[in-house]
Amino acid sequence: MNPRRVRMKKGRQKEIIEKAKDIVGDWKELSKLTGTNKSYLRDHLRKEIRTLPQPLYNKLRKIVGAKHDKFILEVLNHNWGMLKGAKMSPRTKPKNVSLIKPSIELAEIMGIMLGDGNIYKKQYAVRVCGNAKDDRVYLREHVKKLFDAIFGVTPKEYHHVTQNEIILYIYSKFVAHNLMHYGLISGNKKKNNAKIPQWIMGNEEYIRACIRGLFDTDGTVFKQRGNLKIELASGIPGLQKTFQKLMKKAGFHKSWSRPNSRGVSRYGLYSKKDVDKFINDIGFNNIKHKNKCPGSVAA
Repeated sequence: MNPRRVRMKKGRQKEIIEKAKDIVGDWKELSKLTGTNKSYLRDHLRKEIRTLPQPLYNKLRKIVGAKHDKFILEVLNHNWGMLKGAKMSPRTKPKNVSLIKPSIELAEIMGIMLGDGNIYKKQYAVRVCGNAKDDRVYLREHVKKLFDAIFGVTPKEYHHVTQNEIILYIYSKFVAHNLMHYGLISGNKKKNNAKIPQWIMGNEEYIRACIRGLFDTDGTVFKQRGNLKIELASGIPGLQKTFQKLMKKAGFHKSWSRPNSRGVSRYGLYSKKDVDKFINDIGFNNIKHKNKCPGSVAA
């Protein structure tokens, strides 16, 4: 379970960490005493990029004393807290927010967000997650640039050390409102029964871009008995139904497997004909998939 987090007055988080370091001697020793990664402690928490996990604050408090308690503003439930001061934005529908036009790039972003993204409308927060090792290049070199090209906003990056994740994040009314306007829903995708937006269905280029975004983030490419296979897993009925419709329009006539004990089904391209068609017609932008698929096209 993720711990609650302590939000302190500006500068006080840095102060308590530096005082604790001075008392114990160096960053290595403080890291050992608190059970925290040294670079995470020194380069992220000390610079107040993230709020302090409550168990870590309690350990620092034991080292430096209790006087820092008076600088605590609030103790927060864990959201996906990556930032200092991620304050709640107005909950009303934003006014005077301009809308971008539908595009191939926006359709790909839709697929990416439906795969490994989330929106939280109360904070106007948008994030995309990936494995810190396998997805780092894709997120940095492709997804960041895609958001910048569409919205003029470059996502910031956070490395979640304990979960080995790279998280791209944006706090922007403009970006969040546009993504919701074009069909994405704030909050938990499974609870909200997320679907692929209808506006994508009528355009062949949008269809291919959205499929590519989904497979780049949530897809799997593997070999079985020497043959290449491509697979997507989902436990969201709305996404399954609309994705199958999208794939049919792209020329793939497959069905989802029966759900497993966790309610997750798989949509697989297992024949050489289907795999070759996917590589040639749709392709990947995620380097981890492209490296397994010679000849894969990029958007």
